[in-house]
Amino acid sequence: MFAHPEYLYLLFFIPVFFIFFILRLKSNDRLLRSYIRESCLKVVVGFVYRKRQVFRFFILLMVFLFLILALARPQSRKEKQEVEIKGAEVMILADVSKSMLVEDMGGVSRLSVMKKELDKLVNMLAGQRVGLISFSGSAVLISPLTLDHSALKLFLKSLSPGEHTVQGTDFGSAFRIAGQALQRGSALDPASSARVVVVASDGEDNEAQALRMAKELTNQKVRIFALGFGTRQGGMIPVYDRQGNKVSYKKDRAGNPVISRFDESNLKKIAHTGQGAFYTVSLGGDTINRVYKDIQKVGKDMSSYELRNVYKEWYQYFVFIAVLFGFMYFLMGEKKKGDLKEWHSYLEKKS
Repeated sequence: MFAHPEYLYLLFFIPVFFIFFILRLKSNDRLLRSYIRESCLKVVVGFVYRKRQVFRFFILLMVFLFLILALARPQSRKEKQEVEIKGAEVMILADVSKSMLVEDMGGVSRLSVMKKELDKLVNMLAGQRVGLISFSGSAVLISPLTLDHSALKLFLKSLSPGEHTVQGTDFGSAFRIAGQALQRGSALDPASSARVVVVASDGEDNEAQALRMAKELTNQKVRIFALGFGTRQGGMIPVYDRQGNKVSYKKDRAGNPVISRFDESNLKKIAHTGQGAFYTVSLGGDTINRVYKDIQKVGKDMSSYELRNVYKEWYQYFVFIAVLFGFMYFLMGEKKKGDLKEWHSYLEKKS
């Protein structure tokens, strides 16, 4: 099996390159015959071993073949082992409502800054279970608690308002699904207080149940940390077409542009109810470092165990074989020995 099977698609290019190479050789032969007389052509072409030239290119393809297989990381399963996981379990709630498209953070959208900062947080939480929920007018569990942060980061990168048909900002729905996901996927003792919800939003909330659901999470011994994105001055909400081009700005019924402003009051209330903390995120700031440190304090001295498959890596052997083929490629020549003498004798006969 392979850890990254997506790289195996590159193997389709190898026969394509080989066919292209053969066609190129035939094309070169036709071109030579059109410019050089047949008697001279035998001497010129005779300087090169054609079979060796083809075989040398085949060796080069073998280099690429084994390098691609190494990239795919071939593995074999050894056994299951109990692995200790330290630290808190973290469920990230990412706001993808259309107000997050406002470009009031140094000319960059709130959504872009949020994804960048959450990506940094996931990197810092290496070795801890992390999950992801996206929400706007409704909430969707994108990833349950997992140690596979590479997949989680791909999900995070693809977040957009288009994945939700119901628009708005419903914190309550997001908190409810977060509570359910933490109960189902947690490996910690039910009495543990090392579960954390990190909600990232601009604070605009169209529902009244946010604080009630935040209180329910607190009763389950879940701490809530709130990250705020945007500015108090706010900005207009852009509207994009299907090709991703900005075509206009959202307007109200009177035809006036809708201004979305960062509302920190809602996020502060949520963080206070959730016995956590509130942070205002700025472009290029170190807020995420403080968030990480506070999460680690919650999960201090907490650990859980999980049975995980242990695999033996084989990629290094494929790299070694690729290197051997590389040496063969550079050591093997294409020209015949004594080709200059043959050329001189041919010229002497013509003189």
